[in-house]
Amino acid sequence: MEYDVKKILKEKGLDPIEGLLSLAFSEEIEPSVRRQALKDILDRVSPTLKAVEHVGDKKLDSDLQELKDKMDKLEALYKKDY
Repeated sequence: MEYDVKKILKEKGLDPIEGLLSLAFSEEIEPSVRRQALKDILDRVSPTLKAVEHVGDKKLDSDLQELKDKMDKLEALYKKDY
């Protein structure tokens, strides 16, 4: 069975962010719980970006080098003729 959590929360008038905010700023709540609530809010507002490794495309690199070599040859022929 699937639940539409957003719909259920809306029908009940509940806002999870408000709940986390009330936890985060309540003096009666343990500091570690308050810190986790703030972290959860931050994750919602500003998600952590994942590291992405860029690896060069060897085929593209070799194709570009081949084109450069051909351009150099054409340039040399052009200079030779003019």
